[in-house]
Order: sequence, then C-alpha cells, then structure tokens
Amino acid sequence: MLGSAVIVSLPIIWGILLAHGMEKQYAEMDGNETIVPNEINSETIGNTRAVCTYCSWPEHGRKTASGEIYDSLAYTCATLEKIPFGTMLKFINQDNGKSVTCMVNDRMPTKYWDTDRRFDLSKAAAESLGIVRSGHQLLLITTL
Repeated sequence: MLGSAVIVSLPIIWGILLAHGMEKQYAEMDGNETIVPNEINSETIGNTRAVCTYCSWPEHGRKTASGEIYDSLAYTCATLEKIPFGTMLKFINQDNGKSVTCMVNDRMPTKYWDTDRRFDLSKAAAESLGIVRSGHQLLLITTL
C-alpha cells in the first residue's frame, strides 16, 4: 500500500522540482531574465525568448478564448501575454534551427501566472519544433 502511494506521488514531486528547476535554468541562459506575465505585448515582443510548452490531445475540439475550436493539428498557440487574437508569431528553436509560424487564438489559464510558461503551442507546432519529448523549451519569438 505504501509503495503505491510513493509511485503516485513521484510524478507530482517531479513536476514541482521540474517547474522550479526550469525557472533557474532559463533565467541563467545567456543572461536573460525569466519573463513575467504581461511583460510581452504585440508592440514589445520583437525578438523575445520565452518558455513554451504544448497543448495535448485532451484539449482538441474544445472552444478557445477567441471562439475558435482548438485543432491540435493547426499551427496555433495560447498565451498569458497581452497579444491580440489573430497575431501571427514565429517560434524558433535555437537548439535545432527549426521554426514555425502560429496564430494566437487562445489564452492560458491564470494558474500558470506563477510559472515561467508563457506560450502553449498546438501539438503540430510542438512536433515541428521538436519539443514534444521534453515538453517545454526556451524559444525565440518574433511577430510577423
């Protein structure tokens, strides 16, 4: 009985450790600071680096904040930032040179304001960037 409790708790503990470790890891990279919520908007995004994750299959088919239906096969993203729906953003994975263009069509839940996550990419975009296995990546973001 105790063994099963430990097994169930390990993913939770790992998630907490990963979340806190990611902030330190990304804050130290190239002297860039971790981005805080609403620091980025459509006028200031320029060449910004932010932690991006991806939205998995369970969200497929639900209504987004913009009113569109989420399609995990489309190149879209959700954000905590003040970026208008319909804005086209280019995400660049500097580790492997891959890039994608996504349209902002959703907002991330406010529960992520205390984390370093700023953008949730669609599954298709995350696969194209090569970040599905790690689940998150510091990406360069520009507006188009």
